[in-house]
Amino acid sequence: HAAMAKLAGALMNAAEATSDLDALDEAVDLFQALVDERGTAADQANLAVVLLARFEELARDDDLEKSLAAAREGVYLSATGDPFLAARLSNLGSALRTAFERNGDEAILDEAIRVGREAVRLSQPDDIDVARRLTNLATSLSTRFGRRHHRPDIDASIDLGRLAVSAGPATGHAGRVGNLASALQT
Repeated sequence: HAAMAKLAGALMNAAEATSDLDALDEAVDLFQALVDERGTAADQANLAVVLLARFEELARDDDLEKSLAAAREGVYLSATGDPFLAARLSNLGSALRTAFERNGDEAILDEAIRVGREAVRLSQPDDIDVARRLTNLATSLSTRFGRRHHRPDIDASIDLGRLAVSAGPATGHAGRVGNLASALQT
């Protein structure tokens, strides 16, 4: 199983780097097999990520629905104190925001913000992915501001964007600065 998980992870990384849909399909199949065999929180979370990536490439609604279900199950299966729970919550928040963008259901966007806040709360300040979680939450708040024009949402989005810019590693810095600039323009 460990070899299958490593192969699936490598295929997922290759698909992200090269937009190789065959590699993405194979990663989905392997992570689904791991879920079917073991069904751990990590397996569910990984399946959710690759399904969301495939949805973003192909816009197949069933991939988004399955991604949400797997992300929720990954969070549900996470033990109290699980060091990966913050990442799983943040990924669930991203999938929920994507679902909102697809169907416009504001309750889903509110849930994305709730789980995003929990992901940030559970993150350690020195966590390498804290900037990504801050950015995910900031993006959800900015999205909700665009819908409801509630000033505290954009203010919080800007504050979180500033934190993300200062907290993150060099990788992804330009994207975080771009997100902050976008929020500041609203």
